[in-house]
Formats: sequence, C-alpha cells, structure tokens
Amino acid sequence: MTLALHQYLQDLASHADLHGVLGVYADGAAVAEQAYGHADLASGRKNAPDTRFHIGSLSKSHTAAAILLLAQHGKLDLHDSAARYLPDCGLDPRITPMHLLRHRSGLGNHTALPAYWPELMRRHIAPEHLIRLITASPLLDAPGQACRYSNTGYAVLARIAERVGGDALHDMLRTMLWQTLELRETGSIDTAHSIGCMLDPDRTPAPPLHSSVAFGAYDLAASARDLARWWLSLIDGKVLDAAHTDLMLGGPPGDFGCGWWLDEIKIDGRRWRSVAHKGDVNGHTSMLLGLPERRLCAVVLFNTASTPASATARRLLGLAMGEAWPAYPAALNENVDDWAQGIYRDELGATYIVDTARRLIAATRDYGVPCRYAIRPSEAGPDTQAWRADAFDERHDFQRGAATLTVTLADGSKQHCRKVQAA
Repeated sequence: MTLALHQYLQDLASHADLHGVLGVYADGAAVAEQAYGHADLASGRKNAPDTRFHIGSLSKSHTAAAILLLAQHGKLDLHDSAARYLPDCGLDPRITPMHLLRHRSGLGNHTALPAYWPELMRRHIAPEHLIRLITASPLLDAPGQACRYSNTGYAVLARIAERVGGDALHDMLRTMLWQTLELRETGSIDTAHSIGCMLDPDRTPAPPLHSSVAFGAYDLAASARDLARWWLSLIDGKVLDAAHTDLMLGGPPGDFGCGWWLDEIKIDGRRWRSVAHKGDVNGHTSMLLGLPERRLCAVVLFNTASTPASATARRLLGLAMGEAWPAYPAALNENVDDWAQGIYRDELGATYIVDTARRLIAATRDYGVPCRYAIRPSEAGPDTQAWRADAFDERHDFQRGAATLTVTLADGSKQHCRKVQAA
C-alpha cells in the first residue's frame, strides 16, 4: 500500500470536516483506516473504527446469502414461483427468487411511492402489507425481461427466508452468518451507533426511519471492518459452496449478481473485476468497492446525507494501488474576492448556487435532495479561484474570463458548468 493513501487520509483529518469512517482492507485486515467527526453530535460521541453505521443497501448481500444458503440446503428452489412461499402477498406466479435476487422481477419499489418520505417510512408496517403496496399495481416488466432495482423485491426475499427458515430474519442471519464469521459489529439498524444528518452546515438530523420499512433491503448496521470481513468471506467461499458463490458473484460486468453490483474498474491502465454495492439511507451514505483478484476492498461510511461514498471509495482504491492523484489542498486563511459568486449550470441542468462571501454552495444532489454545504478557498487569483467542499472531497475551480466552474469529484470525474446568473 502506498504512502499517498495514508497521507490522503491524514490530510482529510487535518483539513476537512468529514463525519464517518474510511478504510482500505487487504485480506480482511485494515491497511489504512481513519475515523472522522461525530457519530452523535448531540452527545459529542466521536466516530471510531468500530462504529456501527446504517449501511443501507449493503444489507441486501446478507439477505441474498440467507436465500442462497437455504437453496444450498435444499429448502427452496431458486427457480420456483415465489408465490408458492408467499401465497398471501399478491405476487405474480411467474416471479422466482432468482428474479428477485437480480432485480429482474418486474416489481416496483416502495421507496419510490409518493407517500414514502412524508409518511410511510416513519411507521411500523408488516412485511405482507409492505409487499402488497407494490403488488397491488401491475408489474413494470414481465419477470426476467428487464433489470429494475427494487427494494421491495428484497423485502419479498426476506419474508421467504423467514417462512422457509422458520425464524425471524435477523435471528437467522445471526446464527447462519454473523456468529459463524465472527461479525461482532453487525446487526439491525436499531443497533447503530451513528446518527445520520442532512448535508447542511448545521448538521440537521435526518428524518427518522422505522426499521420495518427497510426489511431485508436496507435494514442493517455494521462497522467498516465487519463489512470488509464479510466481503472477503463471500469471495473466499466461506459462506456458500462453489456453485452458489458463483450464482452470487458471477456474471458479466455492468450487471447485478445476488446482492452485489458486478463491474470492472480501470486503475492505472489495467481493468479489474469489481464486486461492490452502495447504500444511501436517511442521513447515511456507504460504499464497499472490492477487487476479488487482489483480495482488496475500500469501505466508506458517512453519517452525512448526499456525500459521495462511491467516488471516495474509488479514490481510496486507486491510491492503495499506486495511482497518482493531486494532493489534497489546504485552505487559505485570507479573504477572497467574491467574483466567483453566482449560479452555475451544466448541460444536464445540474445547478450550483455559489456564495463565496458566506462560503456556501446550494445544490440539488442525489435523488433530487436540496442541500447546502460549506466550502473553503485553496487558491485565489485575479482570474482563477479554487475552492473545496468541507464535508467531503469535492473541488471547485472557477475561471473568471470564461465564467465557468469545473467540479472535480473524489474519483477524478469532472462536471463542467457555466455561469448563468451573476451574484
């Protein structure tokens, strides 16, 4: 592992205001790891390497493993009708567990319902009722026809696991997986240590989430270390036999396996197969990005909404493998002329409202959520200025004459914007 990775993590600790845990793990052990900021701002409790965060959709790999283990033990057929196991949920009889595992069931998504954010996510709901909210409407596609990401599909899988396994989901996961693999920092979201906050300078608490609504899809909490050990146990075949491991992790790049996204990433000119997943749930963002051939993964857990966990994980892996990146910029302590202020927009309509006087950017980030985040200057000249976000690695380069803003994310990707309105 390179000194540049350790330097980057230390620079973030010195110059930024992150809240979370970032780490790179080889063979399941930390080679670089850093905790930042607060797990709970109200109590003053700090984040630590063993802090349990809401991991969002990284939970799906646990539900998928339970289903595949039940199939491996001959207790269910992955190609049978899912309605056979849940006859009272209104499922189309053509849908199979394998369709559900790979997001090819045609089911919609309860998190996309209009009532989800204002009301549904806050109250207890039984699994059958949650599923019927979606099965009451026609399928979006015929089963097996198209890939459509569905949290509801994983709620169906979780309920099938309970019916077939004869135990509550988390009790089953504990005995089948967590205890066996010594994952002592993994459990339900009710066991999380971190409090999720919105992306604003005041760190407003995120809206509450009832765990029943997240059933089987985004209902777990874990530490970064446990996630790294979990991923390694899967790719090493310690959880499933060879055939079912291949069902989970095998497949073409740019497609879903069972509970994981399968792809390739390019690092220093070489392509590597990746097994990864991201999570985003009520004030938390997460990413595990792993390279099976190297037995190496990056884990990023933020307890601030709309923060770029995926891009940060990509940068960590690149640094770990010797990729060259620009140094993280320290902030200037001097006053900066406000000519960069204004509204900037890219060709896709993404808008940044830049207030350099108050050192803030207002923007609409993931899922259309409006947010405000602090920025600090790192370079200032009469015709160019460079700023960086405070709560994550995002850089902003302004050109006065061209009236442009270039936004550089942690993974090096760029967004080119033009000023459409002066301050």
